Amino acid sequence: APAIWNGSAAGASFPAQGEGMVIGVLDTGINFGSPSFTAVDPIDGYTHVNPLGAGVFLGSCAVGGVDAGRCNAKLIGGYDYVCGAPTNACTTAGLREEEGFGDTNSHGSHTASTVAGNRRDVLVAGVTRRIQGVAPRANIIAYDVCYTVVSTGGGSCPNTASVAAVNQAVADGVVDALNFSIGGGEAPWTDAVSLAFLSATNAGLYVAT
Repeated sequence: APAIWNGSAAGASFPAQGEGMVIGVLDTGINFGSPSFTAVDPIDGYTHVNPLGAGVFLGSCAVGGVDAGRCNAKLIGGYDYVCGAPTNACTTAGLREEEGFGDTNSHGSHTASTVAGNRRDVLVAGVTRRIQGVAPRANIIAYDVCYTVVSTGGGSCPNTASVAAVNQAVADGVVDALNFSIGGGEAPWTDAVSLAFLSATNAGLYVAT
């Protein structure tokens, strides 16, 4: 597996480290300023390529959107299903959320960087450590489906928002895999999000939940 991942396996004729993949992350959004999501990897200098075309972005990063100018060749789009429909929760007392898919919780940035974050050096307990995602050369689309409950600091992710995001990921037509690092436990035969994931799987997307 390591040789396949880094491209050194004998006879390997495919991109490595997630290059060419688009991963959709359903969570609390993305920290736009993080080095984990820059167009050029801070450590190895890898320059990402936007599969949509240079300067073409999806969702609220598109021209005229609230997040226009925040996306790049790695972070190629994002959607807000919390402030906007179907949740419409930005004006609800006791909840923390901002318009667009910026991350006001940090969990979404955590999961997205675990999946596909660039290489970067961070200081942990006084020691510099190098971190990276499983697929550091993959592109990312963020689907903001969770808000923060101020009293607890915890996230809450309405099913209606998650279903809308899964449907959008299928409609986008470029997503290869979906990540949903959010607690579950519902009966999959009747749970709306589980059924949406089934539809996504039938459409050819790999779902990690």
